[in-house]
Amino acid sequence: FVGAPPGVVHTFRNASDSTAIFLNVHAPSMRFGDHIRGRIEDFDQLDPPADGGRSLEDAVLSGPGDGERIEGRSTTIVKAGGDDCDGQLAVYETILPPDNTGPPLHFHRRTAETFLVLDGTFEFTLGDEHAILEPGFFALVPPGVPHTFSNEGDDEARCLTVTGPAGVEAVIRDAVRSGDADLAALGEQHDTFLVKA
Repeated sequence: FVGAPPGVVHTFRNASDSTAIFLNVHAPSMRFGDHIRGRIEDFDQLDPPADGGRSLEDAVLSGPGDGERIEGRSTTIVKAGGDDCDGQLAVYETILPPDNTGPPLHFHRRTAETFLVLDGTFEFTLGDEHAILEPGFFALVPPGVPHTFSNEGDDEARCLTVTGPAGVEAVIRDAVRSGDADLAALGEQHDTFLVKA
């Protein structure tokens, strides 16, 4: 994982003879999607400033398995949190062991949450819809949509989660530290609201 917060001068290239496949996320988007589709010419890409821009030390470089590990009923590996990206987004890996129910049904008022399944099978609830997501499947949960996920299978399941703005990773961290003592109150501090049954 590589994270370049606003103002960090950066570029990339494929240094191999093979095709490179990567996920490129801009938060906020600043119409990046329109730019790569050829709908607009410019977006927030600027020439490097004379002073060199923000320090390269503010960038995040994280290899496989690297990151802040949060161990609870599942494992969360935070690749970049709100402190790393000026609060704009968080990126973390979620690892659910077999037969794990995942988080309670919840929604976010201002946070969009995305999930890219890497390994195993996730059962997602998105509003009134239920879906089985296998490796390569992607789910976008806009603000206001109740959602949860579980691993009903016999093998570990793993997904990459990106949220914008950041904050959900803080709910996970605080809930594990407190032993889920008051998950509703913890969640509300970070734009996560439980759906009452």
